[in-house]
Amino acid sequence: MKIAYDNLGIYFLAKMLDPEPEKIMRELTGRDEIGVDDIFQVLLNGYNDRQYNMKFGVTDAGVQYDAQINNGIEYLSFNGIWKSAV
Repeated sequence: MKIAYDNLGIYFLAKMLDPEPEKIMRELTGRDEIGVDDIFQVLLNGYNDRQYNMKFGVTDAGVQYDAQINNGIEYLSFNGIWKSAV
């Protein structure tokens, strides 16, 4: 995994390898619906307080997942503006 940043944002790059990629299940679902897919997620805590977090994820089918987490409760009503690629 690589992490970079500039004046516009933070960037995460992860290369996920599987010895049998043809067996990976992919399900095209709506935003914030993970289904049975593999997912790569990043959890950010800008306040370093272990209470308020932002979760960003993308499935192997390219579906985005994001949430605000406050004291362990996930709020899916958050829909941040961000880009992802698979």
